[in-house]
Formats: sequence, structure tokens, C-alpha cells
Amino acid sequence: MAEAVVSELAKTAIGLFFDIVDVLISLLPSAPFRIMLSQLSEDSGINVLGYVNYFIPFKFCATCINAWLACVLAYYVYKYLKQAITDYRQKHNI
Repeated sequence: MAEAVVSELAKTAIGLFFDIVDVLISLLPSAPFRIMLSQLSEDSGINVLGYVNYFIPFKFCATCINAWLACVLAYYVYKYLKQAITDYRQKHNI
């Protein structure tokens, strides 16, 4: 009997939690940049971005930065794991 009450109380609490989260999410705008993009006019330079992208390959730059960050992350993971293994071996005299 007590388990059923606790189970029902837990279900109600979880349902209430998700109802509150749903209300909070509904308060947020659906697209945060829609207002900013609608305020841009044709003379603001947005039509020139295609020509600038021809000389400065932003996609290639983003790909290179992504690869560089992946390498840095791999280095730090390797460094951390190497130190953790060394500490473990010293602690246990292996």
C-alpha cells in the first residue's frame, strides 16, 4: 500500500516537473535570430557575403579549426590518461 502511494507521488512529481519545464520552454522564442535577420536590409552588406566567401573560404577555415580542436582534445585526453596510468602504477607499485 505504501509503495503504491510513493509510486503515485513520484509519478505526480515527475509529471509536475515536466509541466513546469514545458511552460518555461513555451516562454522562449521559437527562433532567437528571426527578429535580428528580419531587420537586415539589402543595403546592410548581407548581399556581399557571397563575394567575400569567394576570397575567404569560411567553410574551409571552420573545417581546419574543427580539426585543430580535435587534435588538441586528443592530446589533452592522451596527456591525462598517461598521467593517470603513471599515478596508478606508482601507487600500486606495478
